[in-house]
Amino acid sequence: MDNLAYALSTGVKPDGDAFGDSMGEVVLYGTSFLSPEDHRAMAIYLLDDHSGG
Repeated sequence: MDNLAYALSTGVKPDGDAFGDSMGEVVLYGTSFLSPEDHRAMAIYLLDDHSGG
């Protein structure tokens, strides 16, 4: 979860590679401006199992 929160902040994935194309733009023009708490909340939501079971 911390890896995803960091990537949403910086655009850099745990392996050192960077997001590209549309996701890179999302980070550059959007999520990079959010607070660390927001990055963490987004990561928790995205990694949560929404299957309902």
